Amino acid sequence: MAASTARPGRDDPRPAGVRRVARRCCACAAAASRTAWTNLETLGAGIDDSLYGFRVYPIAPLVEIMRGQTWMRRFDFDTEAVVRLAWRGITPINIAAPVKYLRADEGGVSHFRYGRDNALLTWMHLRLLLGFALRLPLLAARRLARRPPFGVT
Repeated sequence: MAASTARPGRDDPRPAGVRRVARRCCACAAAASRTAWTNLETLGAGIDDSLYGFRVYPIAPLVEIMRGQTWMRRFDFDTEAVVRLAWRGITPINIAAPVKYLRADEGGVSHFRYGRDNALLTWMHLRLLLGFALRLPLLAARRLARRPPFGVT
């Protein structure tokens, strides 16, 4: 079983200069940070961009996970879902997907709330790090044996 996780494709419509500046300013810290936390929490299970919320999930395991969680209902959903699915041995499949960021005058709307959503992400990573610490022996054994999500069975 696998979960499809997308990552921003290279056909981003923003001008190349804007992308370069944005990547240098933000992506180095933000993307590396979110990738680093997710890679640590899964021992590098192969999740490319944990905040890119265009995914296809296996429903039964996701419903099981969500029944056991009181969180995972807002901005923290995608990252926590993909990490917890990886903990269950579900391999992420990363597929490039085109991204178009609409300006406000084009009808673009952001539902990101800086304070609330960063607090949710911080709380989520604290919970996931505690869960990771408890699962570390199992994840390490899976990784060494190259069992899902780390390799082919």
